Amino acid sequence: MDKAAAAAPAARGQQQQITQAPPLDRRRSDAGGGRPWWSFLVCGACGPAAPAPAPASLSFELQQRDTQPDAAPAPARRQRRAANSAFSVYGAPRRSALQPLKSTFSDDQWFDALSVADPHSEAGRALNAELEGLMRDMPTIGEAPPVQQPGPHVPDPPLEFASKDFVYIPVPKQVPHAGYWIKDLSRTTANPQPIDVMLGLSGMVAKMHESIPGVWLQDSPETVNMVCKPRSVPLGPLSRYVETFNKDCSDSFWSMRRDVKMGRSVGQLFYTACGTLIFRVYAKGLWGDAVEWVCEEYSRLEDDEGNTIISRQCCKHMASGKTATQYLVGDWAGDTPPPGHV
Repeated sequence: MDKAAAAAPAARGQQQQITQAPPLDRRRSDAGGGRPWWSFLVCGACGPAAPAPAPASLSFELQQRDTQPDAAPAPARRQRRAANSAFSVYGAPRRSALQPLKSTFSDDQWFDALSVADPHSEAGRALNAELEGLMRDMPTIGEAPPVQQPGPHVPDPPLEFASKDFVYIPVPKQVPHAGYWIKDLSRTTANPQPIDVMLGLSGMVAKMHESIPGVWLQDSPETVNMVCKPRSVPLGPLSRYVETFNKDCSDSFWSMRRDVKMGRSVGQLFYTACGTLIFRVYAKGLWGDAVEWVCEEYSRLEDDEGNTIISRQCCKHMASGKTATQYLVGDWAGDTPPPGHV
């Protein structure tokens, strides 16, 4: 009985000690440095979890984004040849003496290639056209309006597609249109070319015209050469096409035709007081003097620095009376073509 009495307090103390013992989670947490025991099942033998970083402020994120050296630059618009730069965007040296070259002819609707330019600048072009029209109509103090002077520089017979406002002058010894002009596909008339369709040219000839990457206008004191190289004809006599125009406005002759048919071509060159360079080409047969079709190209510079040329190409088929018009827009790439272009 004494043994049972002595064991009772011990049992109660042990029961009290068991009931007061901390839970297993707490014991494992104390043994694991403050982490619950089940975290070992997730993290394994990982050390204590690092505290989560404090969220950065928005201003810090913007500053870090702006100063990040590897950040991709925003899309830039097409580079243009600045008036004070020494090289073009294609790496070619600039012409030595630049002066205001933009044509003063203000009929932008006639040079319709302006309407297919960058849509973001349509309002600006419309405003410029309106201002140019106002300046053209205003009398200039001390300067008489241009009057057409007779001479060989006046087209005879008259041009088929010329504006009635053109005043013709002798072709200067150095034309500002000289250089190599890379075709701007975004502004040039889309294929198939309307003149090719109107003349019913073959698919091979149309492909040749479409594959021309640019036009080289070679300037000399006596002549202007127009040189093209279709990429669809890498070798052979058709791989390089050259037309020669005399600056005294007399006829020039060459054996190839633009439609690559048997015959010959006759060319004439004219210039206007507003800075428009005009090429006229007659296509004739091997014998006789009958004209099958005539093509007239009216080329003007769009900006003061001479970055862009717009060529309005018009053609008339004499037998049927059909006509077609298309536009070629080019970016100046230097006095000479890049390698492989001509």
